[in-house]
Amino acid sequence: MRDTEPDPALTRWAAALDRPAAARGGNARARVVSALRAAIATGALPPGTPIPEQLVADALGTSRNTLREAFRALSHDGLVEHREHRGVCVRILAAEDIVDIYNTRLLIECGALAAAEPTDAQLADLREASDVGVRATATRELDRMRRAGLDFHLGIIALARSPSLDTFAAKLFTQLHLAYHQTTDPAEFHASYFKRNAQICTLLEEGRNTEASNEMRRYLQDAQAHLLSAISTRD
Repeated sequence: MRDTEPDPALTRWAAALDRPAAARGGNARARVVSALRAAIATGALPPGTPIPEQLVADALGTSRNTLREAFRALSHDGLVEHREHRGVCVRILAAEDIVDIYNTRLLIECGALAAAEPTDAQLADLREASDVGVRATATRELDRMRRAGLDFHLGIIALARSPSLDTFAAKLFTQLHLAYHQTTDPAEFHASYFKRNAQICTLLEEGRNTEASNEMRRYLQDAQAHLLSAISTRD
């Protein structure tokens, strides 16, 4: 299939890419997957962006065969999809996808908080992620806000002490970032929740696990409704 005219977002990303860094060392497919996953997570490649093979293969200094292998891995992770007449594109989440992700988060995060026996180091990491988010909100630094929110919620899940769950959750949150980038103002969405992160931290620090779990349940229900509304408004 012929590559279509590149999306402007893709062209900007390819032009800014540090090709030597992207091309050196390690497994070729893993490097390509990592570069594309990071671009999707940060919004450099927004949902719906077509990813023409030749342009991306040239930008990353790799072969089209390696790129196709990377596409298969990213498709398995729910980050790209093949669309008729457009080829491989960054996935656009539907409302039912978002509901599914939040239902999963409710089970995992609320359960982790209810049963948590956090170490001092885990509590310190959660507090740091919460504080970084609050500071980043003041300056509207989207990438720092995104990272702080991710660190906080992955830290909550890490309370379950399950490496398998940690790996699953990391993939789940990468999918969720697709939805954030489907809103008109991802920074505004993230800014709404950092004070609530701090409240959950305080409850956990005080050993009030049930209250922390209940607050997380309200938080996630509110966030789901907020996200669905934001995407609906944009559409």
